[in-house]
Order: sequence, then C-alpha cells, then structure tokens
Amino acid sequence: MSYGFLMDLNRCTGCGACVIACAMENDKVPVAGNNPGPNWRDILTFNPMRHPKLPLFNLSLSCNHCAEPACLKNCPAMAYKKDPETGAVIHFKQLCIGCKYCTWACPYDAPKYNAESGVVEKCTFCRERIVQGLEPACVTACPVDALRFEERVEGKIDDRMRIPGFMPTPLEPAIAFVSPRGERHLPEATALASDEALDAVFESTNHRPARKITLRSEWALLLFTTIAAFMSALFFAFSLGKLELHPALFGGLGAIAMGVTFVHLGQKRRAFRAVFHVRRSWLSREILFFSLFLGLGVLSIAFFPGKRMIGIAVNILGLLSLISIDLIYRVTETEDRPVFHSGRTVLNGSYLAAILTGIPAVAAAVALLKLFLYVRRRYHILPWPRVAVGLILPTAMLIAAADRGRFVVWFAAAAAVVGDLLDRIEFYREMDVTSPRKQIVKDLNFLLHKKSPRAIMDPEDDKRP
Repeated sequence: MSYGFLMDLNRCTGCGACVIACAMENDKVPVAGNNPGPNWRDILTFNPMRHPKLPLFNLSLSCNHCAEPACLKNCPAMAYKKDPETGAVIHFKQLCIGCKYCTWACPYDAPKYNAESGVVEKCTFCRERIVQGLEPACVTACPVDALRFEERVEGKIDDRMRIPGFMPTPLEPAIAFVSPRGERHLPEATALASDEALDAVFESTNHRPARKITLRSEWALLLFTTIAAFMSALFFAFSLGKLELHPALFGGLGAIAMGVTFVHLGQKRRAFRAVFHVRRSWLSREILFFSLFLGLGVLSIAFFPGKRMIGIAVNILGLLSLISIDLIYRVTETEDRPVFHSGRTVLNGSYLAAILTGIPAVAAAVALLKLFLYVRRRYHILPWPRVAVGLILPTAMLIAAADRGRFVVWFAAAAAVVGDLLDRIEFYREMDVTSPRKQIVKDLNFLLHKKSPRAIMDPEDDKRP
C-alpha cells in the first residue's frame, strides 16, 4: 500500500501551520542558539507580487515520495530506501557522505543539505505515525483542511502536472492537487493600471531565486574534472609512445584529483561508500572508473610500459571516467541550457590527446566541434581571447610546425588546457538545477507574456514548447 498528499489550492492560506508542525515533529525547532538545519517543508506563493492578471495561491511542499525517486537513483552511497509498507522515501543520515548530489537530482528541492552535520536531510513522510494509523504531522496541523493524506490511487487527480510552479516529471510524485477555481476578477470600480505599469512592477519584484550550484561551491569538482581530462590525454599519448611519463607524476596528479574531491564531501570519513551504487549512480561509476584508471595506469607506467593490452585497458577506463563525469551532470540539463556543452570533459580530453600525440587533423576536427558548440552558446557575447588561446592557437601551432617538436606540442597543450579550464569555468557558472521556486518564476513569466492565466491550468490548451 502507498500513500500520498492531496492539496486543495483553493483552501490553503499560507499560514505555515504545516511547516511549524513538521519542525516540531522532527526536532527542527531552534533551542538555546542551536541550529537544527533547514526546514523540510516550505510554503511557496505563486504570484507573490499579487499581479492582478495572474492566479494567486499557495503551495505547501516537502518531499513528494516519488514512485521513481531521483534522489534514490542517483545517490552514490545508497543512503536512500523506498519503504514498501508506506511508499515513503527514507534517507539514512548515518549512510550519507554529504556529496549533495541528490539535492541536484531532485527537481522538487526535497533533500536539504545541513552544513552543521555535513549530511542531507529530508521529510520522512512521518512513517512512524503512519504505521500507527495516524496522519503526518503537517496534515494534522492544517486548520483549513487544505493538506490531506490518503491512500494513493493512480490517476485519481491528473491536474497535478498542470499546476503552475509544480513541474511535470516522470518521477510519479505522490501528491495531487485540487486546482484553483479559474481566474480572479477585480471589482468593476477598481481602476486597473496600464499593462506597461503592471509589467514594470512585476519585473522589479519577480526575482529569480539564488542558484544552488555556483563556481565557488564547486571549485573542487572544477579542478578534479580538468585534471581527469588531462591525465586521460597524457596516458593516451604515453601508450602510443609519443611521450615519456613517470609513474610518480601520473600518480601525483591522480592523488591531487582524488584529494580535492574530499573537500566536496560533508562526511569525508564515509567516502568509501561513494562506490556502493555502481548499478545506477553515475557518480559511483565515475569514482570507480577513475580509481581503476589511476591504479592500473600507475602499474602500467611503472612495470608494464610496453604491454599493449594493459595500455588499451587503461585508456578504456580513462574514457569511461570522462563519460561518467559528463553523465553526472545530466540532472542539470534543462531546456534553457544546452545539452551538449563545449566544456564537456570527453571533448577536452580528446582535444588534448590529439595535441599530445601530434595529430593535427584530429586536433583540428575536435577544435572545430568545440568552436561550433561554443559559438552557438556564446554568439551574443563571444570572448575571442578564450577562442584564440584555447582553440585557434594550439591547432594552428600543430599545423604550422612541420616537425612538431616537443616544445611546440607542450606549448600547444598548455594553451589548450588554459582554454579548456576557462570553458569549464563557464560550464559551472552556467550550471543550475531546477526547483519549485525557479519553476514558479518561469511559469509566472510564461503566463504573463505568452498566454492567459487559464492556459496553464487547462490541459486542452497547453501548447507550451
């Protein structure tokens, strides 16, 4: 048996009783200066600036305990379990490594990172209450019966995917809504401002929520991914006999790359759990493949430099590492952000490998692909220094230098690394994940500038691209 929430948007007043009840039930109330971490339930208002042309209602949201939870699928440490008795998605703090990847993957912002404890927390569905025949604390506390709890019946209410601010996903969230009762009408005597004046007020108050992912917070991942691409290219050139590579250099680079990733974890002593979910999590696969690539690569360089099959195996592991790194960021891809970015580690590694092995035709082909993707993304403001230093200069040097001596190759590789690092910085600066707050801003803009307020409510008139 599974359960779910039913929210009547016509009843909710946004009083916050559900938020307080959740905090009290789960010991989230600050006492004597103690910081218990973020609340697990939030009240979000659609149209908080009260634009008269847009619907106004409140959303009380916590974890939706999805049938196909993204947090459970992507967690590398297997800190999530789906309770078969209640359908609750349970997070186990004692297993969490604090990598925060689940906070990226969940489009409903349900997992909350607690900086004090270094682990993620989330709504438990009040499982202990449910098994005792009680309703969750948030439902019990609602004074207007806007938030209800019932046995989940698939397809009972299908309006849930048409509610502004609540994005449609294939995760099958265990929440349904009673839609607002149509448009709000102002009294005839009310003097309505001009559209230009209303839009100006709307734009001045409708601010996009703060980004969850920033370059400052992810600098360790920037360094790791850049080093990983460089190491993959180095070993490829070494395996073809194009350069000498000392095992201490290769191992040292790998140790630095692995070391900086520990900075990203809230619970560093549990880092070994990061490879526990190889079956489903690309983050687990990345760590496993890179660890094998590093270990076998050092052995190959030190003891088996001429063994072709071992070299092929290491190159395959290096490629799998880069593919896994890129696939980790699938959860950040949206319709507003290109799926295929010029700063992808597979492209960076391939470009460096072509330069280090002295193959100008391949280097030029990869450079043209990277340039096309870069110009497509940045055509309105194109930073030519990045293009010149990172793409044009390295490729031109390889083509122009007939003998392609070591100095030319290494200088070209250094320029390419600088360019790729700048591209990777842009990758992290542009990266973001969706959330209910951001979806509200997006739907508000859509309703105001593209369609009538009823359009997003009516499944028959939903023509969004």
